[in-house]
Amino acid sequence: MTTAPWGRDKTRDGVRLLCYGKNRSFRGKIVSISIQVHASVGLFGDVFLGEPARVFQEAVLDNTVVGAFSYVSVRATFHNTKIGRYCSIGDNVATLSNHPLDSLTTSPFPYEAVFRAPFDAAPLHSFEKTPTTTIGNDVWIGSGVKIMPGLTIGDGAVIGTGAVVTKDVAPFTVVAGVPAKPIKSRFEPEVIARLQELQWWNYEVVGQPINWRDPAEALDTLEQRIADGTFAPQDNRWYKISRKEHGIHGDLVPAPV
Repeated sequence: MTTAPWGRDKTRDGVRLLCYGKNRSFRGKIVSISIQVHASVGLFGDVFLGEPARVFQEAVLDNTVVGAFSYVSVRATFHNTKIGRYCSIGDNVATLSNHPLDSLTTSPFPYEAVFRAPFDAAPLHSFEKTPTTTIGNDVWIGSGVKIMPGLTIGDGAVIGTGAVVTKDVAPFTVVAGVPAKPIKSRFEPEVIARLQELQWWNYEVVGQPINWRDPAEALDTLEQRIADGTFAPQDNRWYKISRKEHGIHGDLVPAPV
């Protein structure tokens, strides 16, 4: 396991550059990464970022995985969440927590020590307040969206600004409202079928001459280049991110399960 001492790297406009765009020699090994995490980001539990990724000011990541080519905007908060590749997460997005509706009380004190002594009694039972939330690939989540825990947001989905998501969202579906409801499908069924088979997000396509504004033409180009071997699936590197004495650090690790 290789450690990148990111807390000692340069800071530009308040954003810590975690060996961003550079090769850095450390303990005899070359570590080349393109990950940006703002100095104000809250990191709790196990946090993993694929390369490249970006996390903006005052975001909170708690036991969360963020795939390559994805970004998390200002003050977004994620608990126990898996975010795919090429995702665009707006500001103030949050995954929420559950409270027991069938219990006599919805307060967490029976299953979680919340207060300081002498009011920190041991839990009487367990309760899963943040089951895993899964966000697919190429998902766009608008500003202020709230997501109930334990849901699955399908590949290519779009969630409108301010929506409250209480049910799973199907792939390539646009939802909005409180509670969020389907508005439309992004593409015709045959296009969606091609996308799901191709899974272009598993490839590094940034900077490639592809006409993304014409979905049919873009798909033709992608299918051709994947078929002839021009594009190969990208196994991007992963880093476990944590805050240590001198700042934010990252450890090169195997892909999280």
